[in-house]
Amino acid sequence: MRGWAALYVVFYHFAVGYNIYLPASILWFEMAGYSGVEFFFVLTGYLLATLYSSTTAKYFIRRVFRTFPLYYAMFVPYVLLGLTAATPLYFIYAQDYFPSAMIFSNPLWTLCIEELFYFVVFPLILIISHHVIRIKVHWLVFVGIIISIAWCALPLPIYALVEQIPTFFICYAVGIMISRVNLGKRLETNKFIWIIPTALFFGCAFALTRIVPPVCFEAILWSVVYGMVILFMKDARFFTNKISHFLGKISYGVYIIQGPVMWMARGWYYPYGIFISVGATIVLATLSYYLFEKRLVDFGHRITSNMR
Repeated sequence: MRGWAALYVVFYHFAVGYNIYLPASILWFEMAGYSGVEFFFVLTGYLLATLYSSTTAKYFIRRVFRTFPLYYAMFVPYVLLGLTAATPLYFIYAQDYFPSAMIFSNPLWTLCIEELFYFVVFPLILIISHHVIRIKVHWLVFVGIIISIAWCALPLPIYALVEQIPTFFICYAVGIMISRVNLGKRLETNKFIWIIPTALFFGCAFALTRIVPPVCFEAILWSVVYGMVILFMKDARFFTNKISHFLGKISYGVYIIQGPVMWMARGWYYPYGIFISVGATIVLATLSYYLFEKRLVDFGHRITSNMR
């Protein structure tokens, strides 16, 4: 799922650059690719809540070795190509809080939100739930809806300030909630259940490229759609075949590497620019995973293998 979400964002960015060439019959689908970001957020909440009941040193170390190295390595080409500001704010994942540093045209702004959830919000949820008050998952969803709407309703002078974790916390909350849902064998084995989330996805993609609601309502709506995709389709063949498994491995690289590749292919004519750029992104992400990311991930696992 993470692999397809990354590719969906990539196609969205290419669609933005080539939209004058794309036929209307597919443009609406590609222009909804921004929602792949919400898919990432819902998946993060779901996976962390499924895999971890507490955040130990082992958890933090493994998160560092999985997410930090490629992010910092790719910061250099982003700066050299003028795709992001040369500011130390990026080194502490603080770029989203300063409009002069936040640039929507590159994907690094979402890493600021993800790391805040990894290292602050999710550990706090577990600590409060274990030591203060038992947090029920539907409370998180309710709180997520309230703070998303309230944050977007504030008289924020700069639009960039809306793109913060209060807006997207609902996505993580939905992910955490569905990790606790037990559908039952009858519903899980229904071979037609995929029709529900698929119809919702295409309906929302079509509608939201024509009606542009506030960011908070988009976050709430997409969190529901992608929550249902995960809940009903996590065992679907579309997401469990070898191609999807491979794309999942390289998804982090695909998501980050796409920016410089798109910049270098900006002068290519449609459709060659899209095909060349997507192909180059996948090749570079594959090399990055097997030659760089995987080695550091494996090292992180080795040094934490004896930790609790």
